[in-house]
Amino acid sequence: MTLKSATMSFTRVRYSVAQKRGTRTSWSSSNSCGCGRSSGGCRSGGEDPAVDAIQDAGKEISCIFNLIQHREVAEELAKAIRWRESRVIQEILKHCGCDCKVVGFFCTGESDCVRICCEFGKWNEVKVTFDICIKRRKSSCGR
Repeated sequence: MTLKSATMSFTRVRYSVAQKRGTRTSWSSSNSCGCGRSSGGCRSGGEDPAVDAIQDAGKEISCIFNLIQHREVAEELAKAIRWRESRVIQEILKHCGCDCKVVGFFCTGESDCVRICCEFGKWNEVKVTFDICIKRRKSSCGR
């Protein structure tokens, strides 16, 4: 999935969905939540805390994308990605109260990129990882 805005592009928004037993979708399925274990597994009979965490993720990620709509913030973000300044990116993310971290920087054929990972929920039930890539001004990736 690629979303483009001006000279910034957002690629590969990743998410995973825990699947109920007996259902089949075209999304990836995962039994890593503990189904089938004697400790109770996925179906504890109560409300799923991941639902609240997903809603929190939506609010906080919306805050991040609303924040980078401001020209000054977008300029600061682009500069930080080009110069690989994770501290500056962390400061931008902190404004929304997110538990987001810069995982690392990388290059594609024509872009400089940063990978960001955010965790949501009381016990970090939901993790969202996304890349922000900007077209490179120079032809070389190294600094």
